[in-house]
Amino acid sequence: MKIIVLSTAILALFANMATSQPRHTNHYGYSGRDERYRRLPQTAVIIPYRNYNYHYANGYFYRPFGASFRIVIPPVGIFINILPRGYRTIHYPGGDCYYYNGTYYRQNNNRYEVIDAPAEAVVPGMLAGAKTVIINNEKLYELNGTYYKEEVNNNGDISYKVVGKKGEETTAETVAGLQTGETIAQLPEGSKAIVINGKKFYVSPSDEYFEEITQGDNLAYKMVGKEVM
Repeated sequence: MKIIVLSTAILALFANMATSQPRHTNHYGYSGRDERYRRLPQTAVIIPYRNYNYHYANGYFYRPFGASFRIVIPPVGIFINILPRGYRTIHYPGGDCYYYNGTYYRQNNNRYEVIDAPAEAVVPGMLAGAKTVIINNEKLYELNGTYYKEEVNNNGDISYKVVGKKGEETTAETVAGLQTGETIAQLPEGSKAIVINGKKFYVSPSDEYFEEITQGDNLAYKMVGKEVM
């Protein structure tokens, strides 16, 4: 049996390669968000936007995080010059756009602008990295703050239709130990409003979902769902 001994320099090189590139899962998502990378890809370019510098390479947006970099959701309104390889053209009632890794783009002159997920847009194939949530007994998928409903056509092809989007944050109490069907007087701090299929809900930072109800003369919030682990 041969025993191969790698030098410290070679081991360090492999370690650096492993930490400097995001782990691609497929063209529809990635698993590297919130992970830190010591180095950016050599193709990365800086895109200034609203007093911040974003670094962009191959469909991924990065922001500095201490001495490293982290993949982030791009802000609506930021531009790129070329669509990433593997993008998909998405048709929706308002026109066409382009989709890659949970991000939607629209052509604006000779560049491509990040836009909100268009209502009723349908993404073919799988949504890698999406979280499964149950709201009012309905199974949905959340990715980058957008909510999708799974659809299957007569040929057995799976696609995901945009049915909602997270909104602005609200304030108030915590919900430790709260069960589905129970109510609270105020929403948890950091909760965001979402509209799914035309109905308004709120989602807490810990992924509990609430519906606004009336109890006597007061408003209350009933827990109607949560993320499925």
